[in-house]
Amino acid sequence: MANKGHFELSLIDVEGKDVSEQARVSFHRVSGARLMEIPDVQLPGPRSFELPAFPQERLLFCRVIVDRYRQRSSHNFLLTNGEIDGHRFRVMKDPDRWRARFTAWSDLPNGLEMLRTVLSQSPRVVVKDGDSIGKFTEARYDKDHPIRTSLAKASLLNLFARLGSLNDPTEPTRSWFSLVREVLVIDQERFVAIVDDKMASTISTIKKNIQHFEDYKHRPAGNHLGNFPPGFGVASDTLQSIKSKEKHGNIQLTVGRANDPTGGSVALLDADIDENGKLIAHLADLFKHAFNGGTHPYDIHEYLHLDNPGIALGYELV
Repeated sequence: MANKGHFELSLIDVEGKDVSEQARVSFHRVSGARLMEIPDVQLPGPRSFELPAFPQERLLFCRVIVDRYRQRSSHNFLLTNGEIDGHRFRVMKDPDRWRARFTAWSDLPNGLEMLRTVLSQSPRVVVKDGDSIGKFTEARYDKDHPIRTSLAKASLLNLFARLGSLNDPTEPTRSWFSLVREVLVIDQERFVAIVDDKMASTISTIKKNIQHFEDYKHRPAGNHLGNFPPGFGVASDTLQSIKSKEKHGNIQLTVGRANDPTGGSVALLDADIDENGKLIAHLADLFKHAFNGGTHPYDIHEYLHLDNPGIALGYELV
C-alpha cells in the first residue's frame, strides 16, 4: 500500500494579507525531476496537495508561480505517511505588474510633514533624465506623472521613510533627513539635495572613527560624482561616502562640496538605497535575487512594509 502525505499551502503578501490570485504549483525531486504540476490553483488558501511519502519519495521541494508576484520555492521537505506539512509563504510583488497610487499632497500623514516642509523649500526639483518639475508640491505633486517621474516619486518617499527614521549616530536626537534643506534631483534609486554642513562634518567624523560606528562602513565615493546635477561644480576631492550595514537597509550617503549656481558654497548629498542583494538577507529568503539588475522602488516598498509593519509611505501598490 502506497504511503501518502499532504502538503498544505497558503500565500500572504508582505503586509500579512491573503493573496487572492491564481497560482501554478509544482513539486520537484531534489534531483530536479518534476513530480507533479497543478496549473490552476485558486487562492486564497490553504490548499492541500496529496503527495507520495517516504519511502516512495524522499526529499522534495515546492515551487509556486503567481501571476503578479515573484516566484517562491520551499525548502526541501520529506513527508511521512499521513503527515500534513503546512507552508505559509510570504510573496513579494513583481514590480512590473503593479503601479503606485499616491496619497494626495493635502492628505499626506503627519509622519511625512518633514518631507512636505523640505519640498516646499525646493523650487528647482528635476527628475534625472526626465521632467523639470520645479516645486514638487500640491497640484504638481498630485498630477498624473509619466512612469519615470512616478518611480522617482516613489523612491523619494521610500528614502524619506528610511532617512526620517534613521538617526545620525553622532547626534541621536536628530534623523539624517532633518539635515536635508533642498531637494534638487530625484530618480528611481536616489535623491540629490543641498544639506546642512553638519551632514558633511558628521560623515567625515564617522569615516575617521569608523571603528566606533559599528552600523556603518566605508564606501568609495568617486563613482557618485556623476549623480550630482550639472552646474554645481562638485569638487571630487571633497567627496566622502558611508553605507549603513544590512540591518539598517543599506542606505548610502555620499557628500561633497559644491558651488551653487545661485551663489555660495553648499554641501550636496547623494542618498540612495544600494542595489546590493544583501539589502534584505537578514529578513527572509523570499527576497533572494530580488535586486538583481538594479533597485526598483516597488521592491523597496515591499522591504519597508516587511521590516516596518503598518508603515505609512505615502503610496500603495495596486
